[in-house]
Amino acid sequence: MFDDSKKHLTEAGESYTQHLIFASSIALKMLKAGIQCFLHALIPSIFKTSGSNAIKELYNKINTRD
Repeated sequence: MFDDSKKHLTEAGESYTQHLIFASSIALKMLKAGIQCFLHALIPSIFKTSGSNAIKELYNKINTRD
């Protein structure tokens, strides 16, 4: 498992700390969007575009990182 993690970090071109910060930021954005989507499911008049906006933002963030 440790070797797989080192390989992943090398492939990503990141240190452990860089990867921790980036992956955590993605996770928090996904968690926030998930909560907003759930609340939208309960009350359709709120967070109408939050889920799709989050998906677009995360897609761009992941695909344009250096």
